[in-house]
Amino acid sequence: MKLFKKVFAKALLSFTIFSLICGVGYTAIITGIAQTFFPSQANGSIIEVDGKQYGTSLLGQQFNDEKHMWGRIMNVDVTSFSDENGQPLMYATPSNLSPASDDYENLVAERVKMLKAANPDATMDNIPVDLVTCSGSGLDPHIS
Repeated sequence: MKLFKKVFAKALLSFTIFSLICGVGYTAIITGIAQTFFPSQANGSIIEVDGKQYGTSLLGQQFNDEKHMWGRIMNVDVTSFSDENGQPLMYATPSNLSPASDDYENLVAERVKMLKAANPDATMDNIPVDLVTCSGSGLDPHIS
């Protein structure tokens, strides 16, 4: 029992020291460096116009009206959550659909149909795959 107390005390001391060094110290140092040298990126690359925050430059805005050029499909949800003022919050998530699944095939076919309906005069023989599929993360707005 005496050996157990001795080992347990040393283990607890080691755990405490490494928790402070790795959990608190390292985190504080890296956060300080990021906030000092890269403050915009460290805070999410927020787009602000006249003091109002509109989003982040890391996520593209999804448009599907005739006034804007359509970008890559993203998995964005604005219906599940809202802030304290009742304004909808945008959450972007990756898709868990397998490219071999029927659900995924139906989703892509629906997007192609939507593109054809919005642009009936265009020849839609070669629709870019990136335009009707999500990126792996579901967040990347870029089309290759």
